Amino acid sequence: MTIPAGSLDTRVAITQRSTTQDALGQPVDTWSPLATLWADVRYQTGLQRALAADAPHAATKLSIRVRQSGCARDIAPGMRAQVGAQVYTVVDVLPQGREALDLVCREVSS
Repeated sequence: MTIPAGSLDTRVAITQRSTTQDALGQPVDTWSPLATLWADVRYQTGLQRALAADAPHAATKLSIRVRQSGCARDIAPGMRAQVGAQVYTVVDVLPQGREALDLVCREVSS
């Protein structure tokens, strides 16, 4: 599968959970950068399913397609993807042939 360069029009920052220590030596979870990649971001809302289930809010879901590269191959479920000011959790990483990865993401709850 070849990815047209023009479709990779959005910068996405990928972060991974890491642990540091505070001034008292206590562990503190933080998010550290893994990579910033050009991506094809495709939004899908859960509005139809939420309305059918009588749910009060719909969760935003999206697919992020990136080229397979050294740092992209390190992306795993549980990491985070930031698109603009919005942060998403990577739920799954699906290889699309030898050239692309699809990151299945959902909005981080606040």
